[in-house]
Formats: sequence, structure tokens, C-alpha cells
Amino acid sequence: MTQAARVVLSDCRGALSELQAPGLQGSNWRRRWITAVVLLRAVFHVLQNVDADAKQNPRMKAAIDAEWASIRKTRPDPKIFWEFIYEERNNVLKEYKLGAGQSVTIHVPPAEMWLGDRSRSIPSIQGQVELSYPMQSGPFKGMDQRDVVAQAIEWLEKCLMRIDAAASV
Repeated sequence: MTQAARVVLSDCRGALSELQAPGLQGSNWRRRWITAVVLLRAVFHVLQNVDADAKQNPRMKAAIDAEWASIRKTRPDPKIFWEFIYEERNNVLKEYKLGAGQSVTIHVPPAEMWLGDRSRSIPSIQGQVELSYPMQSGPFKGMDQRDVVAQAIEWLEKCLMRIDAAASV
């Protein structure tokens, strides 16, 4: 079984959960984003360096090698791997360039709601703050980055299931 890679995948789910925390912003967001991206890429590294130990299970090594060959053969597809997991991790580790961003929108009530009767003092404006986390580039541009991470986790889970199935035959 793809046991070591599944531990990393579980940590990917935990990183996604942390990215979904309300009010996440600034350097706290950036560190969580980097953690999620690096963990997503680590799944295949751990597969190839730990789970693919031929001495332990030659069928597992063959299944992992076949899955990796299939992914390399279809490049640039799947985009979730090549243009998100692979590229974003390289951008972060090699250039500290993030393909995701964060933005803040403050919704302020209309002026007549708080000016109304000028004989009263003007209350403080209580706007609603809305944080968003869009992808800034690539095929996932404009999508919520947390949705892209969830899609990557789902894709990796399917890869691990195919590998486990092939290794058990």
C-alpha cells in the first residue's frame, strides 16, 4: 500500500483545513499556502523514495513507476499536476513567487444609512470585510485557491488508489 504517501496526503488535507480558517491573511496565509503546495508535491516524492522500495515490494515499485511514466507521457496534462502541483511548488521553492493571492473587500453601508439625521452624532462606519483567495495565474486563474488545493488532493487520492490496485494484482 502507498502508506508513506498517504501520510503526506493526510497532511495535505490538514493544510487545506488551515487555509480555510476564517480571517487568514498576511504572512500567516503565506506560510500556510507554502506548506500546502510543498506537501502536495511531496506526495509523489515520498511515493518514489519511500513507498517504491523494490526490496520491500517489487509490485508496488512497478505500479508507482508505471503511474509516474503515464503522468510524464501525457504532459502538459493533467494540468492539476503539471501546471499547479509541479509549477507552483517550483515557483515557491526556487523563486519564492506565489501563484495565489489574497484580497480584501470592505462593504460599506450607503451614506444615508449613517448620515440620516444630522442632528445626531455620526456613528462609526461598520463595514463588512470579505477576504478572497484567488489564483493569480495559470489555468486556474481566478479560482479560489482552496478549491484548487482540494482538486489536487482528490487527483492525488485517485493516483494512489490506482497504484494500490495495480500493486495488489
